[in-house]
Order: sequence, then structure tokens, then C-alpha cells
Amino acid sequence: MFRYEITKNIRVMAVNYILIALLIVPVISQVPPGAPVITGPQVIVKGDSVTLTCTVTGGAPTPTVNWLRDSVVIDSTSITSGNTVTNTYSFTASDAEHLAVYECQSENGVLQNPLSRTKFVEVYRSPTPPRLTGPTSVVPGTSTTWTCTSEGGYPIQTMTMRKGNTQFSSSQFTTTTQFVTSSQSYTVVGTLRFPPTTADDGQILYCDVLHAETSSTPQTVSLPLSVRSPLSVTAPRTFYNPDETETVTLACVVTNGNPTQIRWYKSTQQLTVIGRYSGSTTSSPSLTISGVVMSDAGTYVCEATDGSATVRTNNIQLSPIERSATEYDIITTVLNGYNRLVRPIDPVNNVTHSLIPKETIVFNPKTLEFKAMQCVSWNDARLSWPRGQPRISLPSSVIWLPDIVMLGQEIDHDFEAKAIIMKNGDVTYCPQNEIKSTNCEEKSGSVWECNFKFLSWSYDKVMLDIHFPSVLTRPSIDMSIYYEHDEYEIVSQCAVRREMSYPCRVGTYPELTYTFVIRRRRSFCRNLNASPTCN
Repeated sequence: MFRYEITKNIRVMAVNYILIALLIVPVISQVPPGAPVITGPQVIVKGDSVTLTCTVTGGAPTPTVNWLRDSVVIDSTSITSGNTVTNTYSFTASDAEHLAVYECQSENGVLQNPLSRTKFVEVYRSPTPPRLTGPTSVVPGTSTTWTCTSEGGYPIQTMTMRKGNTQFSSSQFTTTTQFVTSSQSYTVVGTLRFPPTTADDGQILYCDVLHAETSSTPQTVSLPLSVRSPLSVTAPRTFYNPDETETVTLACVVTNGNPTQIRWYKSTQQLTVIGRYSGSTTSSPSLTISGVVMSDAGTYVCEATDGSATVRTNNIQLSPIERSATEYDIITTVLNGYNRLVRPIDPVNNVTHSLIPKETIVFNPKTLEFKAMQCVSWNDARLSWPRGQPRISLPSSVIWLPDIVMLGQEIDHDFEAKAIIMKNGDVTYCPQNEIKSTNCEEKSGSVWECNFKFLSWSYDKVMLDIHFPSVLTRPSIDMSIYYEHDEYEIVSQCAVRREMSYPCRVGTYPELTYTFVIRRRRSFCRNLNASPTCN
């Protein structure tokens, strides 16, 4: 019995040991990973290729190793070798990586939170090429300022300035530094102030910027320096009024300096000094104009340059006195070589036509006959002249005339009317003759409507375009000199332009129709406000 109890106890103890072993094994097989170890540079240069390595040793199960930036996973790839897990993250250094914090996390689920290690990097950046501003030509003894600017460096760059190989002292050259938060970089501005002398003429000013963290060679920018006595010119006289055909000299005097070139300008346009022009040299800067013409009138300027400075005189006004031109001179000139068979403008000549009734000669229910003037206007540039009296009169037989005819009637002029020609070539021709309309229609009791139609006989619209004059110049029908008839009166009138085609001619022809409404002077006439049918 005793032996049985011992055996039973042994069996119970064995079962308990087995249960304890089964419970302990899972706990012993889960081992937390080792702390991450980060290797890689702390300071990097913009543009360099950078590699950060995170190594985790141990851990069961095998841990994951991730790179994070701003709590966001940026690399989750890793390599396991034995009991070591490695994640290598590579990138090219840029402004965005400056002072960035990179975090390596390892985790296998054993611990409540991942193990992590962080590393921040500084990105050294070379500044942009410096800018040197300031004058390149100065007057001796004048205190002058130059400014050199260097931007975008980190850490701070150093700046110096020199003339040739001679450095400027701290009393001549000073710098100010500003940290730009938005770009996390430094801006250095250097200011040089000194009065150059003639001994400095031809020297070179240099600005050197050294950023030892990124380069052992300084960035250099330069400006040439020209130190000369100031150039100046003057015009002793600023107004000239020579007679036409005379010779005039516009004086220009160099009062200081040694110019290398003299130029003359007329109304901002540079003159080419040939032909009637002479002078405009460094030895003879004045401008001489031979045979002055009216077109020489204008504003002139003398300009001098020595290669570094350019100066000008005040405006010089030239106002020639026009030589008188007689009417004989004008007519002889405009008719010299003039061909009256050729239209003045090609391809189209614009002509205006208007009617000026003077009196009613005959009226019956079928016929209306006026004594009237036709006023025709156009421009003939061949009949223009530059100076002298504003207008001339020429017989109509010696100039080109538009061949405007009245439909259904051959017009005989009372006499050869002269044409009035203005200085700009505007021609006005107003022949007087009798015009007869057989196109009269009774509209109502004692009221008639009569039409007169005019057009060019040989020129279509493409070659000669006829219009009524503008309302601002003169009316198409001018009744201002009309002499009232004893028995009949003109109630109303109108003018209409149409473009017509005719079976016997090719093209489209402008046709001008003048319509008059006439009534008998009787107290019982009706429809006193009758208007022409102008549509």
C-alpha cells in the first residue's frame, strides 16, 4: 500500500513538470530585439549621396526594421543575416533634408512599443554666385559705393573685396549678415566705399566669397574701373533760323574730356553725315548743313562719348525761313510732267459729288429743268506743293476729271470752269450747266416727284468710287442759293447712293440719285409734307 502511494505521487509530479514545461517554452522562445544602432554622417553637403544604416541585433521572432521621417515610414526594406537585421536608406542631399530628423524603429511584438533611435542631419550649402553692383566709370576723387551680395550659404560664408591683389581695409569695406528663416541660409551683403583716383583707372574690383565647408576655392565676381575726368559738351547757341538755300553751322563745343566719337541727332533719329551734312568729328564736332531746305526744320542734339560716358547738349532748334514761291512757280512745278489721262490714285480714286440748284427753268408734269452747279471733289497728290500760297486755280482742261455724267442727258457746260486746287492736292470742281429730268411722276394732286441720276461713264467702283460728301463738309443737295420759282415750289429733296450693274458694261457702278418733290403754289394743295421716295 505504501509503495502504491509513492508510485502515484511520482506520477502526479511528473505530470505537473510536463505542464510547467509546456507553459515555459512559449515564453522563453519570444525575445525582444536589441536597440537600433544608426551609422551615417551628421553633416552632409548639398548634392552628395548619403547613406544611413540602421542595424538591429537579436530578437525572436526576427524584428522588422523601418526608417521613418515625420512619423511616416520612408523605407521598410531590410536584410537579415544571422541574428542581425539591417535597413539601409540612401538619398541625395537637398535643402529639404536640412535639420531633418530620421528615426529607425525595430519591433517584433514582444515589447509594448517599438525600440527606436533618431539622427538629425545638417545640409551644408554653397552660396549662389555673388553679385557685384556699382558704377564702372567714376570721376576722380568722388566717394563711390559698390555692393556685393552673396545668398544661400550654410553655414555662414565669408566675404572680402580687393582692388587687383590689394585687399580693402575694414574702414572701406563692411559686411552685414542676415539669416533667412524661410530657406535656412545666410545672406551676406558687403559695402565698399572709397574715392578712386586717376591712378585707379583700368583697375579691377573683385568680390571674393569663401565657403570653406563646401569648397576651398572662393567664388569671385569683378567689375572694371574707369576713372576719368568728366566729359561735357555744350551748345553755345540753341536757335537758328537761316533762309532757305543758305548754309548753317550748328555749333557743338567739347568743354571737358576727350571724346572718341561725336554723333548728331534730329528728332531722336541719328543723322548720317554725308552729302549736305559735314562735320560731326572729334576734331570738328559742329554740324554744317549746306543748302538748307524746309524739311531740315526740327530739333537737333550733339552727343559725345569717350567709351565710358555719353553726354549731350541741350536741344538746338533749327527753323528755316521759307523762300517765297510765286503762283507761276507753283503751277509750273505741279504741271511739269502731269498726264491728265491718268487717274491720280491707283487702284481706286474716291470722289464726292453734290448738287447745288440755282433756279427752276422749266417745269411741266413730265419735265423738270434746273440751272445748277455740280460740285465734285477728290485728291490728286500730283497737284500738291510744299510751300507758297495755299491754293491755285487751273482750267479743267489741263487736269484729270472724273467722267461723271447724267443718265439720259448730254450736259453742256456754260463755260470752262476752273478747278480750285489746295496745297495738299485736294481738288474742287463746280461746273455750272442746265440739267433736265424727264423722269417726273405725279404723286398726288399738284405734287410731283422728279429724279436726276449721275454716274461715271467709264470707271466702275473698283477704279472710281463716288460718294456724297460728309455732312460736316457740305450737304449732298445745297439749296442755299436757290432762287424760288413763281408758280412752283420745292417741298423736299433727298439724295440716295446705289450700286448698279448695267447690261452693256462689266462691273458695279455707284449711281447717285437726287430726288425733288415739287408742288404748285395753290392754297388748296394737299399733302404738303410729301417726301421723295428714297428707297
